[in-house]
Amino acid sequence: MIQIQCHCGNIRLRFHTEQSPAELPQRRCLCGFCASHGAVYTSDRNGRVEIEVKDAKLVSRYRNPDSISAHTMFFLVCSVCGVPPIAVSEIDGKEYAVINIRRGCTPRIALDQVADMDFDSEALEPRLERRKATWIPEVSWSTE
Repeated sequence: MIQIQCHCGNIRLRFHTEQSPAELPQRRCLCGFCASHGAVYTSDRNGRVEIEVKDAKLVSRYRNPDSISAHTMFFLVCSVCGVPPIAVSEIDGKEYAVINIRRGCTPRIALDQVADMDFDSEALEPRLERRKATWIPEVSWSTE
């Protein structure tokens, strides 16, 4: 299990995967939002993630209005510290996620195999199919 949290701990994630941290893919999205936060994402299509929010009033669901997938995904952003530890995509009534391993990750993952990804030219349907094939397919939520 890999634990991730925003800087202040208001958003916590427990990522369950059979892969070792060294085996997980490392992707750096080049869109303006992800680049400005220095985000590096990973996922496991056989994994699951538990999202725990301490104070839901202090969490925003940011949808990038410039993205063609603005209506299909959001970033969970802590309103206190500004860190987006996870992105969630809503596809056919199901949630899929990628997690930001750049911030507050235990165990610490060496970011030595990061691939730059530019999805600007990707059409919506192939984008959603890619997410269904590669993102974390089991997402659960809880609040304190």
